[in-house]
Amino acid sequence: ITSLWRQEGDAQTPLQKNNIFNFPDATGYVGFANLPNQVHRKSVKKGFEFTLMVVGKYYLY
Repeated sequence: ITSLWRQEGDAQTPLQKNNIFNFPDATGYVGFANLPNQVHRKSVKKGFEFTLMVVGKYYLY
């Protein structure tokens, strides 16, 4: 892993070229808090199918 600081004379400045900590889309929720949103977005994009099995009497009172 390379250093995030480089020496220029006596002063140290942050390395701007290859900033590995650049997260442009990390402005909202991150982590497990965003999991339901991710699942919803993915299912809307890809589509989904489900099977529904109903068990019980064939008539209602």
